[in-house]
Amino acid sequence: MKIKFRPYNYDASMYTLRLLCTIQKKRQRLKTGVSVPSLLWLNDSQTVSLDTKRLTKCGWSIPQANEANARLDELRSKMLSLVSDEMREDEFDGARVINAWECFRDNRAQKSIKSRKSSSQSLVDTFTACVAHKKRYPQANTRGGKGITKTTENNFNQARSSVAAFDDHYKTTTTLQNCDLDWYASYLEFLTDILCLTGETPAKHVRNVKTCLDWASEQGLKVNQDFRKKAFRAPRSFSEQKAVLSWAEIDKLREMKVAGTREIARDRFLIACYTGMRAGDLQNLDKVQVRKVQGTEVLQYKQDKTEIVVSQALREPVRALRARWKGWPPPLSDQRLNDHIKELCREAGFDEKMKGYVSVQVEVLGEKVTRKKPGTVPRWKLCHIHTGRRSFCTNCYDDIGTEGREQLTVRDIMSWSGHVKEKTFFRYINREPVSDALRMAQFYS
Repeated sequence: MKIKFRPYNYDASMYTLRLLCTIQKKRQRLKTGVSVPSLLWLNDSQTVSLDTKRLTKCGWSIPQANEANARLDELRSKMLSLVSDEMREDEFDGARVINAWECFRDNRAQKSIKSRKSSSQSLVDTFTACVAHKKRYPQANTRGGKGITKTTENNFNQARSSVAAFDDHYKTTTTLQNCDLDWYASYLEFLTDILCLTGETPAKHVRNVKTCLDWASEQGLKVNQDFRKKAFRAPRSFSEQKAVLSWAEIDKLREMKVAGTREIARDRFLIACYTGMRAGDLQNLDKVQVRKVQGTEVLQYKQDKTEIVVSQALREPVRALRARWKGWPPPLSDQRLNDHIKELCREAGFDEKMKGYVSVQVEVLGEKVTRKKPGTVPRWKLCHIHTGRRSFCTNCYDDIGTEGREQLTVRDIMSWSGHVKEKTFFRYINREPVSDALRMAQFYS
């Protein structure tokens, strides 16, 4: 455990020191009640200087400096001792450590801690508190201190609703203490057998439950730690195939005669296929810059999701598209865009059978609802705006080593698509196993 003292008023002649430490993954900044002249504070050694010239200039004596150093040593040692003692308890309580340390600092009797949350805090209420905290303190979130998106908030609320439905169905209240492996098994059975949820939905709800429990644990609430076990994990879902279009199929779409919103949807989809843009970046085309660099038109933009700046040469099909629209195509909602993409891919004849989900009518809690079950569907039904990004990555990857592209590498493609990790990039590479065999034949025929 690292403990440091830091001044929080760097502009003052007298530094007021605070103790910095991490307790249960949460950064703590605690008042020490110790102030020292800024000229005497040695940040590297975490001590007050005993240099006589400095002491004289600040009007301090050696006994004063020694007293300050001794006090800091006491505060540091007390924190280490309290954390060590707490780790021997059945459940680590960060709030109890801070309370005991502050009592030592102020030389007062320690009082019993009454948590702001009830020890029998319900999981439903914890979800609400967790979302509110993530919205209010974006710096506590994992991705660069950005606030949670509306989509993430909706996912949390859907998981919260599923837990509320579980409690209502079984006439119980799920608390932070009874979220053990038995509860997990019952909850998962409720999602799949009672609510008839399929695909990624049950796994998504389980992941959000784990995130909520982890957040509650960080806040010092008493949480059953079974959620950290390997058995308490998101279940594997049916492996739906991902649709990808080849360069030839993309050109076929480009040559189709369409008009109105269908033309807008087709051209925005083509931009995704030729550039690898995400749906969010396509909705912000007005922020995409096109400029000339050494005689070459370059497309440059900052990805909305990762804030990585991506630069690409403007390909001829995109250049022709911009010339026809005198800029970028008009905006279109994601829902209408996806509907038109499926319709255009159906008309183009992309109807090979693939593993996907089929919509069926089922009865859930006394009501008829539409659910999806695994089956086979034509490829056009699996096409949507993200298919453009997958197609770009897969097609560029297949171009590696072909005539005229011998120097093309995976890292080149990743810089164009904005991927940082190869593991993530290769999830976008979709092809049938027979394609790998045919590619082998090119080298060993």
